[in-house]
Amino acid sequence: MLLGVDGPMAYEEWEYAVRAEVSKRRATSRRILSDRRRLYPASSTEFLNRCVEFFKAEADLLGKVKWAVLSTDRNAVYGATRMVEILAEETTVQIEAFIDLSKALEWLLPNSEPVELDRLAVWVERAAGAGKSGPDTPSFRSL
Repeated sequence: MLLGVDGPMAYEEWEYAVRAEVSKRRATSRRILSDRRRLYPASSTEFLNRCVEFFKAEADLLGKVKWAVLSTDRNAVYGATRMVEILAEETTVQIEAFIDLSKALEWLLPNSEPVELDRLAVWVERAAGAGKSGPDTPSFRSL
């Protein structure tokens, strides 16, 4: 799944979007790519702590998750995600921060052929450029 958001959002909106998406299909494992390259400002410490608490409380709903967060090297999202990596170690969510889309996709889908990863990278870039999500509106699209 690709989670896109272009502007600041409240924790409640994030939780609602995640809960709604994962409730659509039961799965024992999931792969999520959050494209936060256009997110400004970065989420607050309170927001991040609430996300980790959600991961702990909803482990049965979430299943085992690999969650790649894509940001730029110029924003605080990367640093905040690195903090969540540590906080989420005791959950079913394995989260990793990336500034390179190709590396994020390789981490999420380690057994995929390079041509498939290239196709997905183009799709992610098109989805980001389409601006389908707006400020304060997280949106999911299937990878």
